Amino acid sequence: MSQKKTRQAATAARGGGVSKGVCAFIALLAFFLGGYAGSLVTKHYGGGGGGAAAEQQVPKEIAAQIRHAEEHSRQEPGKAEVWIDLGNLYYDTHQHTKAITAYERALAIKPRNADVLTDMGTMYLAEGQPQKAVECFDKAIAVNPSHQNSQLNKGFALLDMGRKDDARTAWQKLLQINPKVTLKDGTPLTRLVQDLSKP
Repeated sequence: MSQKKTRQAATAARGGGVSKGVCAFIALLAFFLGGYAGSLVTKHYGGGGGGAAAEQQVPKEIAAQIRHAEEHSRQEPGKAEVWIDLGNLYYDTHQHTKAITAYERALAIKPRNADVLTDMGTMYLAEGQPQKAVECFDKAIAVNPSHQNSQLNKGFALLDMGRKDDARTAWQKLLQINPKVTLKDGTPLTRLVQDLSKP
């Protein structure tokens, strides 16, 4: 499977680090849902952080690919694909802010790319900016109403903002598109929706 296809298949399951606010919300969510959803969301977004710490941990061969892509972006700044490739490398190495900047450059050239909008939203979510993430996911859904990763990630961003009912609604829309959606750990999304429906 190509690196791009792997990223798109795992967009919702990655997202890099988790802000302190997200951790506090996860703890509150875990309390209300008996611990199940709390562990699920933690597994979904993982630990770790982005930014300079992530940049220092990049393997040498990936760092070389990033340097090459950065040089390519200077040589051909008008090509969206160049910025997407660079953004994807930053995404994969948890350099959230740099990924967002590269994706913004790509979208300035080709604004109707649901995959890039979704990846950018995921990076905003990893940076602890769930409102900006939702805006990206909504734009991706406007471009492609059946974009499953956008719907799934939108639900997690809404949960991050404490909007449990809106998260459930986003996921119910996704389940209308694909009733067999499962999370990274194999948990069916229907189970999470049912847990969110409990009083």
